[in-house]
Amino acid sequence: MMPKIDPETIGPLLHGTARAWRLKLDERLKPMGLSQAKWRTLLHLSVAPGPLTQAEIAALLVFSALENGDRAGLLLFTDRIERYVPPRRGKKHGLRLITETLAFRPQGRGTDLAAALGHLSRAQRRSAVVFVVSDFLADAYEQPLAVLARRHDVIPVVLSDPVEEKLPDVGGLWPIADAETGETVLVDLSDEGTRRAWEARAAERVQKRERTFRRLSLEAVRVRPGDDYVAPLAALFRARTRRRSA
Repeated sequence: MMPKIDPETIGPLLHGTARAWRLKLDERLKPMGLSQAKWRTLLHLSVAPGPLTQAEIAALLVFSALENGDRAGLLLFTDRIERYVPPRRGKKHGLRLITETLAFRPQGRGTDLAAALGHLSRAQRRSAVVFVVSDFLADAYEQPLAVLARRHDVIPVVLSDPVEEKLPDVGGLWPIADAETGETVLVDLSDEGTRRAWEARAAERVQKRERTFRRLSLEAVRVRPGDDYVAPLAALFRARTRRRSA
């Protein structure tokens, strides 16, 4: 026979149980450099049905910040500034950011990363943690990135696609479309010289990007479509927690 439950005490009882569970979870996660918010974000990433887009990663970062009680803002850009929302706290504000991110339909073509970084440096005067989600294949962004990093704690989230680094070895002419400009050209993928030139150019851009990050002492997170997103993000959270507690 079940004991009789007083309706007036069930609410506080559930609240107390939930609070005790959260405290216990925080205790278990602390040695790993995680909080509940980060853990929930990583859990969502781990069970996502397919590769995440830039928008989805940005939305998850917004969710994590707000769950931690931090301010969160948003800058969406292409070859122009598409949308800027200044940082604020609150779930209503967070839902707005997430909705705008996932529903974003760009008006411009191409990517002007330098202009976006410059805009953020001018608009966000208060020191903040800034996640820059990009493939960093744009030109002339190094100086604006350096200016931004002087005031803010900048964390590059580098999205890369294996095809951008190495062409498949298949025969014949294949149409290759530029995702930003929409321009399509025919490329002979069976030509070894073409593939080598593509790989050399890709390696040069990657080396330039990595040199920039090292020079500015930026700790980047690198993700690829289909890869495990949990490990690099969890490693970042752990490393930053260790440095703060040192």
